[in-house]
Amino acid sequence: MKKIADWLELFRFPNIFTIVADIAAAMLLAKTATMLDPESIHVVWALAIILPASFCLYFAGMVLNDVWDFDEDALERPERPLPSGRISRHTAFRAGVALIVVGTLLWGVAACWAKDPLALLVCVGALVCAIVAYDKSLKKTLLGPPLMGVCRGLNILAALCFYLPIASIGEEPRFLFPAVVALYIAGVTFYSRLETDEERERFGWKALLPALLFMAAGFGTLYYFGEKYIASQPTAQVLVVEGWRWTILVVFLGVMIIMRALGGYFAGARRVRRVMKQAIFMLFFIDAAVVFAACGLVYASAILALILPAMILGHFWYST
Repeated sequence: MKKIADWLELFRFPNIFTIVADIAAAMLLAKTATMLDPESIHVVWALAIILPASFCLYFAGMVLNDVWDFDEDALERPERPLPSGRISRHTAFRAGVALIVVGTLLWGVAACWAKDPLALLVCVGALVCAIVAYDKSLKKTLLGPPLMGVCRGLNILAALCFYLPIASIGEEPRFLFPAVVALYIAGVTFYSRLETDEERERFGWKALLPALLFMAAGFGTLYYFGEKYIASQPTAQVLVVEGWRWTILVVFLGVMIIMRALGGYFAGARRVRRVMKQAIFMLFFIDAAVVFAACGLVYASAILALILPAMILGHFWYST
């Protein structure tokens, strides 16, 4: 049982619910475009194949990240599973490779039923390349945080391609959803460079400024998504509660996390680590906001409810 707990810690298991929220939000967006029956084969495959495929690639990214960060973690985070010796580095590497293989194969199976199988496979191939490139060589570079955002966005884009043809990307506002998450996660990843006192000394405003800009860009794109969705869908749910409430919702979420990020930076590395967990959990609110615009309050509340198990498990395993 202890060994299982060690692996769940290595996987950053509480974050798995953000993947569920992302995929569920993509599915619900597609539902409004294709009028999917909740009991249709598409929804069954989404739950049975797309979610496990996404889990595998996400876990692979977490595992390989720690494999290639072993020396740094041995100095700065010696309590983690690999530097503490609870899981061997060699075993973790093999597990990471196996997870990539299984995740890719599962996505390949999903492509057999996809609306746009070629686009889905291209997204998955690009996602695998981005995961390896980020973990192995680009994490510490200026390209690292945007690449992490791209990883998250590509996973959502692949899920959307299961339901929608990518040829409609120019006029289909639903394809803005991956961009929202990609930009926001890029900002969060820049902010993660401030989690230790040494990193704060080294990066300082050079990490804080792009973090805030990318986060703001993510929320700006979220607002634009709502505006575009209203224009393309006369019955969009945001119209039911009046468009100005959408503006207030997006501004409130954006200002809240940006102010917390600023406060954390000036309060020190320990506070930054707390804000990082809050920033990751903000994904639930972003996904819920997108679903609220497209499907209404009931579905949005279901997405938001996923934060509860993530918070509970977050008391046992770290999220960053």
